[in-house]
Amino acid sequence: NNVGVSVAKAEILLLLNSDVIPQKSSWLSTLSTALNELPKAGAVAPLLLFADNSIQHAGMAPKNDPFFPKFLLNVHPGKGMPWLKSDEPSRHPLLTAACLMVRKSDYLKVGGLDEGYIIGDFEDSDFCLKLRKMGLDLWLVPEVKLWHLERQSQNLEKISGHRQLITLYNGWRYHQKIVNGEIANPEMSEV
Repeated sequence: NNVGVSVAKAEILLLLNSDVIPQKSSWLSTLSTALNELPKAGAVAPLLLFADNSIQHAGMAPKNDPFFPKFLLNVHPGKGMPWLKSDEPSRHPLLTAACLMVRKSDYLKVGGLDEGYIIGDFEDSDFCLKLRKMGLDLWLVPEVKLWHLERQSQNLEKISGHRQLITLYNGWRYHQKIVNGEIANPEMSEV
């Protein structure tokens, strides 16, 4: 993403995983309108659904796990459940970069995605918290619904233990950046 942004000519960027599939046309213009019209919008994201139309991503939230002190993990509220809420945009503490729209100027101002995270965990949360530290808000735009096949754009290894170790390392690194004040604290900020 950072390399692509370095050569991008557009003022608005869309970060999009290869395993995200639109359900309808005009979704891109709806997100763009939301980014330009919602108050203090730093980034906007669609409602991401699994193939069975249950929630894959409807914003993220921080999670302290008592089994992993000094780690801050992310949860996807409502994951696997049907979407029963309004399609009105709502602010969230975190969004996923599986599909995320942002202004190029803001992307560059916060330094883009932190490349110190390993294989697609927490760099989007980190990015969102940098935007929030600048006083910008993160908006879910559920009117836009896309399917996300989740993790099929990654082909790490089939060993779940290996994947868990990477997630734990990234969660620890993420927590350290919050403790050091490099990014906003999602547990202390209002949404």
